[in-house]
Amino acid sequence: MLTKKQIIIGLAAFGAISTGCDKSAEQKTTKSGYKYAHVLENEGDKAIDNDVVEYNLTIYNNTDSVLYTSDRETLFPPATLINPRDTASVFGQVFRETTVGDSVLVDVKTEDLFGPMVPPQFGKAGDPIKLGIKVLSMEPKEEYQRGIELRFEQQKDKEIAEIEKFLKDNNIEAQRTENGLFYVIHEEGKGTKPEAGQTVSVHYTGTLMTSGEKFDSSVDRGEPFEFPLGQGRVIKGWDEGIALLNKGAKATLYIPSDLAYGPREAGPKIKPFSILKFDVELLDIKKK
Repeated sequence: MLTKKQIIIGLAAFGAISTGCDKSAEQKTTKSGYKYAHVLENEGDKAIDNDVVEYNLTIYNNTDSVLYTSDRETLFPPATLINPRDTASVFGQVFRETTVGDSVLVDVKTEDLFGPMVPPQFGKAGDPIKLGIKVLSMEPKEEYQRGIELRFEQQKDKEIAEIEKFLKDNNIEAQRTENGLFYVIHEEGKGTKPEAGQTVSVHYTGTLMTSGEKFDSSVDRGEPFEFPLGQGRVIKGWDEGIALLNKGAKATLYIPSDLAYGPREAGPKIKPFSILKFDVELLDIKKK
C-alpha cells in the first residue's frame, strides 16, 4: 500500500495523463463542487492539512487540445501546500481526494485557475477547460522542505562533478573556491583587487558550459558592463569571481547554477540549473 511519502524524486520525468480527456471515467464531485474523474486510482493515504503535494499538470481546452503541460524533466515539479484555511480551491479540494500515483481529470472554468485575468492562450473568462493532474508525492511540509534542501545539495554535487569532468576532458587547469566557483586567470592585471562597494567595469562573453552556446556578450555590443561589486546586483558567481581579479586581468569563470540562476530560467537560452562559463576582462576599478 502506498503511503504519504515521495515515491519518485529528482530528475525522473513523469508522463502526462496519457488517456487525455477520458470521458468514460466515472465523475465525482468535491465538496466545493468541482467535478473530477479518476483515470488511475491507487490505494493509500490522502493529503491532509499542511501536506505539500507535488504533481504534473496538463491543461486541455474543450476540444481536448493540450494548452499547457508541466511534464518535463525537473527537480521541482509544481507543488501545492494543503492549507487548512483553504477549503475551496480546485487543487486543495482535489488533493484531499487523491493519493500518490493517482491521475485525475477535473472540469473547471478558466477563472477557477487564473482568476479574472485569464492569459489569452487559455481562452477567456468562463471558458471550460480540463485539468489533467498526476500526483507525484505528498508529505508533511517540514519533510518536503528538508527534501528540497537535499535536492539542491545533490544537484550542486552533480554540477561540480560535471565541471571537473569538463575541465579534465579539455586539459584545463582551474582553481576552485570554497563555494564551488572554478576559475582560470589567463593574464594577471596590476594593482589591488576591487573591494565590495567599488564599481567595476567588465567586458565579458557568456556561454553555456556544456554546449558552448553563446547567450550574451558585452564585447559584441562594444559596451563594457559596470556594476557595484559585492552588492548582489549580479549573480553570486560574478561577485565572487570578479573580486579575485585586479585591473587588466583576463579570466574564465565556470559557475555552477547555485551561484548563477539556480532553478530559474534566464532568457530563452539559460534553462534551469545551467552551468555558465564567462570569459571576462576587468577593465577598470572605480573609487567608492
